[in-house]
This record gives sequence, C-alpha cells and structure tokens, in this order.
Amino acid sequence: MKRDTIFFKIFQQSPARLFELLTALAPEQLHLYQPANPTDYSFSSVELKEFSFRIDGVFLPLTSDGWIFFVEVQMQLDDNLYERMHAEISAYIYQNLDSSSNWIAIAIYPNRATEQKKTRIPSELFASGRFLPIYLDELGDIPNPPIGLELMLLTIFKEDDRAVQSARDLISQHRNQAEGSAIIDLVAEIMVYRFAQLSREDVETMLDITLQETRVYQDAKAEGNTEGQIRGRLAAVLELLEYKIPVAIPTELRSHIEALSLEQLSRLTKDLLAFQTLKDLKKWLDKN
Repeated sequence: MKRDTIFFKIFQQSPARLFELLTALAPEQLHLYQPANPTDYSFSSVELKEFSFRIDGVFLPLTSDGWIFFVEVQMQLDDNLYERMHAEISAYIYQNLDSSSNWIAIAIYPNRATEQKKTRIPSELFASGRFLPIYLDELGDIPNPPIGLELMLLTIFKEDDRAVQSARDLISQHRNQAEGSAIIDLVAEIMVYRFAQLSREDVETMLDITLQETRVYQDAKAEGNTEGQIRGRLAAVLELLEYKIPVAIPTELRSHIEALSLEQLSRLTKDLLAFQTLKDLKKWLDKN
C-alpha cells in the first residue's frame, strides 16, 4: 500500500488534521507549539535547491513567528531517517533565512518496531520535543477520534474484518456530508490498495459503493496506462545503456533509473546517446 502518499493526501485535504493527530498525544508535549488556530497552515512539498533534497510534508504558518512542522510518514524501517530529516531541515532553514526559526520534526510510524533504533543526531533534540515520533497503533483506543486520525488508523489495521468495518462506518457517516465525497475517495483508495487482489466488483460489494464514481477508480485507470508506458520506456533505456556502456550497471544506479518518471525516462533515452562511461550516467542521474 502506498501509505505515505495516502497520508499526504489526507493532509492536503485539510492541514488541520496534523493537529488532530498531535492532540491525541500527551498535552504536556504540545503546550509549546500547538497553534491557536490549526487552520492557519498550508501544506506542501518543498524542493531544496542545490541539495538534491525534497521534503514531502511541510506545514507552514501564515505568520513569520509560527511553528513550522516537518512531517515524515515512515511505514518501513529506515536506519537513517532522523539524520536525513535533520539534514533536510538544516538545508531548508539555510535557504529560507527569513522564515520562522521555530520548527518541529514529526516522524509518523505504524508502531515502535518500525522506528530507527540508533541515531547520530543530538539526543537533546528528542528531549526538547524538536523531534517527535508518533506511533499510530498506540492511538487506536481514543474515544470518538477525529476523521483525520480515523483515516490514518485505517491504513494500519492488521485484521481485514476490522478494516472493512471501519471503512464501511466511515463511508456511512460521511456519505451525505459536505466533504463526504473527498473522505469516501480516501477510504476507497486505502481499501483498493489494501485488497489489491480483489476485483473492482468485490471491493464495491465490500464497501457498498460504486468505485467507478470515485476518484481512486479514475486515478487507477490513468495510472495503469502510465505504468505500461513507463515499463516500455524503462526496458528501452536499459537496453540502450547495455549497448552504450558495456559494463554492468551498479544496483544503486539501476534502482535510481527504475524510480524515474515517464518524462525523465524520455529525456534519458535521448541524452544517453552521448554517454561514454558510467560516470556520464551517474552525473545525469545526480542532476535529475
């Protein structure tokens, strides 16, 4: 399941949902930086020039003295997550010296077992609350949780029956509300990815909705067409590289190539005709 993408869609619909999540934590952890009005925030991804960094989740206050929230959704173990976040935040501050110096780094995990075990950044950053880990499985017993938290918890339920019942309840509760269609779209997307082995008709029956009317169905249809083009372009690129550079492509570079978008693969197809060595390929990938 593409859970990080789903989480950021949840935040894009309403940045205030981050603060719904934070209020589920102990109040003593929040009194320093909980905003008076959570709606006074915008959510975006930020590209850091010259550093080859991209921060996917940045919550920016409307005022220059408000707190900035950097959010990472980490559903698998990453032994360098905190170091990367620290480097990205430092780069962001350096490139935005006029912005607020008050910031919090939030790492959202499904459970404690997924958290990085050892870190090389100062422990004072954790003691002060600057780096704040959140474990979703420890927030599941909150009575009447806000919708944002309910959507996040839906992504981590281990029991299929529990996930289905929760999804049906969410759809039923929000079917006739103002933002109901957006919430149903997110619920449908989560369940389509969770039950990828099922047919569209089976998922429709399970949720008692018509997927064809939801955004996730339209997106999946478009994504399927795009993925086919990517596979074809990728195969052509790898074949051309074998011809131009008669040595094995290192696993790291190959993984980088496989992660390129269709547009990037199209550019690489043209540019690689001038490549002579692996250094040429690596230089191109570093720039793209």
